Amino acid sequence: RGGAEFEEWRSAGLVAVDWFDLGDLTQYGTRELLTEAYKKTYPSQTAGQVINHVGQIWRFWHELKIGDGVVVYNPASGVYAIGEVQSTAQFDPARPAFRTFYKVAWRSELERAKLTVESRNRLGSVLTIFSVAPDTAKEIEDLTSGQPSVVSSTTEEFETIKEDVAARAH
Repeated sequence: RGGAEFEEWRSAGLVAVDWFDLGDLTQYGTRELLTEAYKKTYPSQTAGQVINHVGQIWRFWHELKIGDGVVVYNPASGVYAIGEVQSTAQFDPARPAFRTFYKVAWRSELERAKLTVESRNRLGSVLTIFSVAPDTAKEIEDLTSGQPSVVSSTTEEFETIKEDVAARAH
């Protein structure tokens, strides 16, 4: 949702999803049960939306593990928060929103502009939950640890070709 939760998640030390009307996701032991519940709860959704949203919910609830890295973007500030999952998935019915969450230790922030174009494009996924490409993960790790980032060979090759074309144009 455009990074609206960024500051709340940072201060609360969590990352979350909010399909509020589905309730406690632990009650759906299989993807099929989750799909059935999703269709009943959101009957106006197209088949494609059901597949996409159920996939996102399932990945969030079942694939994140303690120690996994997470990246959350705040488009208002152009900053990524980089953190590490510290808990198993949790459900808190007392929370007004984002009742399904993981506790996260936020380790650092990274300005989007410091990343290569390739990494910025990769992190611009339309999906809520996705795996970060190894090259991009390495670049984030390098930049947040103060190491000089090793630019990917694709970007280096592009720059070389660009320089060659510019030189021939003169």
